[in-house]
Amino acid sequence: MSDTDSPSEKLPIELIRHIIANIDSDRSPSIRACSLVCLAWADICRPRIFRFIVVNYYSFASRLSFLYHTAPRLSAYVLELTINGDYGTCNSWMPEWTPELFNRLKNLRSLTLSSITGELSALPAPMANGLTALLRAPRLRKLHILHWKFENDVRALHRMLSLCSTSLEHLALTCVSCNSNATVHELATVRLAALSTLRLHYVKHPGLTEAFIQCPNVRSMEMEMEDGSLFFPSDLENLNLTVERLESVPELQRTARLSALTINAWSCPTTISDFHVWLKDCTDRLLRPDLLSQLTLELQHDRTTTEYPELAEYKAFSAYLAQFRDRSGLKQISIDITLFTREESPAPYIIHHAREVAKLKDGFAPILGAGVDIRLVVRSSSVLMECQA
Repeated sequence: MSDTDSPSEKLPIELIRHIIANIDSDRSPSIRACSLVCLAWADICRPRIFRFIVVNYYSFASRLSFLYHTAPRLSAYVLELTINGDYGTCNSWMPEWTPELFNRLKNLRSLTLSSITGELSALPAPMANGLTALLRAPRLRKLHILHWKFENDVRALHRMLSLCSTSLEHLALTCVSCNSNATVHELATVRLAALSTLRLHYVKHPGLTEAFIQCPNVRSMEMEMEDGSLFFPSDLENLNLTVERLESVPELQRTARLSALTINAWSCPTTISDFHVWLKDCTDRLLRPDLLSQLTLELQHDRTTTEYPELAEYKAFSAYLAQFRDRSGLKQISIDITLFTREESPAPYIIHHAREVAKLKDGFAPILGAGVDIRLVVRSSSVLMECQA
């Protein structure tokens, strides 16, 4: 090594790798700064710089032309890609080289398609063919589609899922919709054999049923529910369910192996008694209650003035849970009741604390013991009072 070598070029390559590996985020400006030090540093930084790419419609060509025209070899480093449609129109100026570039992303692991509107068939050919190439990426494991209104194109979602049906392990659909009167009888069944986790948040699609989507190996599912019509894979073991209204009861009779159930009842203008009745309807539908070992309930109420649950409500709810535990496999019960208030000072709640703790212990006495956790929290922007049974 000559006397004219820079200090960075004198550092052992292993030390350089260690320095760069300790930069927390791939999107940190420090990564890009390190890549400008010298060629050796650039080679180490490039996999992290190009690992995750976000592109919008309006910046599509400018963001991706470097990968296509200048450094196509760097396409191998792209593992995660997000395309944000900004709720706009995918115009005809979409580069003709889009499919060819996307076809080079053979190592793509995660794809997010956000805020794209309209029918898939209405997209310009370069974009439609580009999406096909992305979904066919042989190593694609995660797919997240959010804020996409398919309008009357009921086949679009099924076509997209069929392209990655053999590799996809994690699927998330958020605010995805299709007109409910769209014809579904000609849909082909898509089998997602590798899928293990499924997230459905505010999804309304007439083709999203067991008749058209098969997920034989899904074990964990997260769902934000507006009605009880969406399907549950029959071998589901872990379900995290968020409900905003207690008007519909989820069809849990379709699950045969459920062992962990979490229910988040957020902003429901209801009482403990109302939730008690609704939960009983849910659990009565379980085919194998003896397999359910864990029940987690998170109840949140936003009220102008704090209204504490009545002792009688606690006792009735506790009596039901005790009966259900006796006929099921429940080993763990966790209940969090959160009351939101507009008050900011904890002072008024100091005198309430002992009384509310006593109510919890008295009301839930039949089930208290190992594996049972009961809490009541009052909060605004911060926790004002916390009671533990």
